[in-house]
Amino acid sequence: MLLAAALMRLLHLWDAGQLEALPQQLVQDRMPVVLMQILNRTLLTQSSQGSWGPKDSSEVTAYAVLTLTTLSSLPCARLLKTEIDSATKVGRQILSQSKNNWAKPQYIWVEKVTYGSAVLSQAYCLAAMNAPTSSNLCGDRMERIMSVPTKALIESARFFSRLNRFSKEPEWKLKASILEGHLFFLQLQSAPLEIFPPQERAKAENLKYIPYAWMIINNCEAIFLDALLLWDMMVLSMLDCLVDEYMESVVALLSEDDLKSLREIIRVLCEEPGARKLQTRKLPHPEDDFTGLSNKDWIHPTKVHVGGQFEHLPTVKAVLARYVKAIHDHIRVQHASSFDQLSLHAELRTFLLSHIVQIQDNARFSRQQFHCADVTTPFLTPRTSYYTWTHTTAAEHTSCHFSFAFYACLLGSSFGERADCFSSVYQKYLARDLCSHLGVMIRLYSDYASILRDHANFNLNSINFPEFHYHPREHRAQGENSEAKEMRLETTLMDLAQYERDCVSMVAERLMKDLGTGLEREKRTANAVTLYVCVTELYADMFVANDMS
Repeated sequence: MLLAAALMRLLHLWDAGQLEALPQQLVQDRMPVVLMQILNRTLLTQSSQGSWGPKDSSEVTAYAVLTLTTLSSLPCARLLKTEIDSATKVGRQILSQSKNNWAKPQYIWVEKVTYGSAVLSQAYCLAAMNAPTSSNLCGDRMERIMSVPTKALIESARFFSRLNRFSKEPEWKLKASILEGHLFFLQLQSAPLEIFPPQERAKAENLKYIPYAWMIINNCEAIFLDALLLWDMMVLSMLDCLVDEYMESVVALLSEDDLKSLREIIRVLCEEPGARKLQTRKLPHPEDDFTGLSNKDWIHPTKVHVGGQFEHLPTVKAVLARYVKAIHDHIRVQHASSFDQLSLHAELRTFLLSHIVQIQDNARFSRQQFHCADVTTPFLTPRTSYYTWTHTTAAEHTSCHFSFAFYACLLGSSFGERADCFSSVYQKYLARDLCSHLGVMIRLYSDYASILRDHANFNLNSINFPEFHYHPREHRAQGENSEAKEMRLETTLMDLAQYERDCVSMVAERLMKDLGTGLEREKRTANAVTLYVCVTELYADMFVANDMS
């Protein structure tokens, strides 16, 4: 409440041109996010009876009502005007009904000890009952930094409401979370891309789903993890997309000999982080100045010869070296435990190498089915069984394992004393098994959603593996046509994806049970793992609902 009032006062003074020395990033990036989070947390934590705080506290309810009236004038809050007005009205009704308790403070103030004040309690209750909805009109500057594309955000909220997970969720909660996510999206768009060469921001439309997914789960599941952790994972998710794009558009054009050399380069880069001297900057961070660089500061890929081969492998090496170093040198990774850092290095190496293997598999498959119009073409030269492929290359290629290892470093470093994210061997084993099932699950959902696109791009898909084509004798006897065959393979693939999702639920339940019996930091880890699992499952649902893979 007090923070909201202070920041709003600060914004109005800046809007009036009285605080020109304020850092641009503070005003345009941080303050809107903080104010939107205060507004959302206030709306989302109102009880079903309409009060806030422990034991329906009149004093805490008064704080909440004052917070809502203060923030109601935010340009980005207009989308939630109905919910703000309703929450304020119900909160005041609760206060009116409990007027006899206004002078009975709860011990919610903290100094050397917790204490309460009858005078403060009564004063805030009176203020909440009489505070007008903020009438401060926003000037052009505030409108510019805090206005949002209302129509587009409503459409996004409706998209998510159509998913089974949110079919019973009030749409305003989705809108509130997407509003908050949109502010992070604006920062992602302006974050400097110093690692990869300038690329057309393919999938730019889908980039918004990264912060949307993290914020919707964080808010609707009432997890409420800190913004810095969420931001780091949003940036990593964006980089995951850029890695995938770079591998497909640039690395895939290398010769087979260069790919073999690149495998050794990746091993060295990931295993010897201290030996690399290449110039780079760390991952974009909320405290960084998001001014970006000019084109001359980017490393561009070399020209392509006829036949699609690059002139110099060192160009690709330099790009990947900057990427690897950015991950290793992230400040919170550096403060993680030795175990978590080594796990991250290993998973990063496996992630990049899996792209090389995927490129080679795609190349072999494309040569085989170049003239075939059937999306169900069997892959004649698989390196392994389908099960082995899904649990190695396919799952590792999704970045799920690597991202989870990065996430563990962030969580572990937040505990201090370089503590392992998962303290016992039992927790470490379950966490690794959980991540394994998540990686397979997300790949199977992705393959299900992209069968036609994979075929058009000559990419290997799950349904191309021989195991999918050893069907019962009756299918052959009935002369199964291509359409019926494709439907059967899709059904089988979705059954496998659902099996992996069931495995995720089972392992997650056991891990949550063990973490829930530990220290406070382990309970925080449990919440963080829940967030990661739910976000990954949400991506799977989005793949199927709107092919984003």
